[in-house]
Amino acid sequence: MVRLKAVYSLVFVMTVYVMYEFDRRTISDSLAIPQYFSPIGISQKIDRIQRTTSVQKPNRLVQVVDCVKIIEGDEMEIDKAKHITQQDLGIIPEQTYIEFTKDCDTFKQMRGYPGEEMVSETERAFPIAFSILLYKEVEQAERLLRAIYRPHNVYCLHVDLSAYPIVHRAVTSLAKCFDNVFISSKLEDVIYSGMTRVMADLNCMADLIKSPVSWKYFINTPSQQFPLQTNLELVKILTIYNGFNDIEGITQPNRMMMSRITNKHVVRNGRMVMTAAKMDKPPHNISIVKGSAYGVFSRQFVEFILHNQVSTDLLIYLNDVNSPDEYYWATLNHDRVIGAPGGYTGM
Repeated sequence: MVRLKAVYSLVFVMTVYVMYEFDRRTISDSLAIPQYFSPIGISQKIDRIQRTTSVQKPNRLVQVVDCVKIIEGDEMEIDKAKHITQQDLGIIPEQTYIEFTKDCDTFKQMRGYPGEEMVSETERAFPIAFSILLYKEVEQAERLLRAIYRPHNVYCLHVDLSAYPIVHRAVTSLAKCFDNVFISSKLEDVIYSGMTRVMADLNCMADLIKSPVSWKYFINTPSQQFPLQTNLELVKILTIYNGFNDIEGITQPNRMMMSRITNKHVVRNGRMVMTAAKMDKPPHNISIVKGSAYGVFSRQFVEFILHNQVSTDLLIYLNDVNSPDEYYWATLNHDRVIGAPGGYTGM
């Protein structure tokens, strides 16, 4: 069993890695890494890429390894995969994204972003909204965006206010290449385990509700995540949900991390610090539930979060706790008193 788990883990890591390895070579090899900041014009660089890259159908290196053999425990195939994953391939600098997105059509073709021809009617009838939160490593965020991108969905990018200026410039350049990708209209200086983490998602939610795209569900993600399902698989799963949310809920006292919510916390030197002051009782006789900072939110649930007074009162109350993002969504979704759209009341 341990061996099988390790094999499955390797398959997933290998799949992500070979996609990464292909993409890095696509850009870095065609640019000749030492010339990232050379005076060569963007048109010349793009011309070089077009000559050295299969633009329409990238030959991703996921084909280099045989996943079936890895699952079956083939030692030679596993060793081959390990050898590839142990290579240090470097990163793609932010400046490169700024240069490449000067020609959006070529950039999207080179990076393999799907067009309308790749979208099924089932997907087109079920648009999804996403948020991606990042503060560094534009390359990683761009890989996530490309993996979940469909031209009929809509995407909100929240860049931490404290991120380096070049990160902001690179993300701005990236977003302008897409009609359905935008940067949040209000950016937060995100404090780890603080309320600004929740506000970053709320800001994207508020923007997405105003979007002309009639999306059905909202999924919030950090730039460090990577999807395990295709967009079509997501649509099929969310269709089965039929308006219900998918948000973790924990009520067992030994898993609630009670010290986070029994004592008030304040921000000191960029981090949340517990004080001796005790928290008051939650408003509206609400029972606090712990969960995850991330989830799957129906559109009706998002509207409830943004406009309902109970959700607003709970947000204000949780401003003094540690990691409110792990309590806010979960409590709104699971508390029976609140009765939010798509919520689960069986706890």
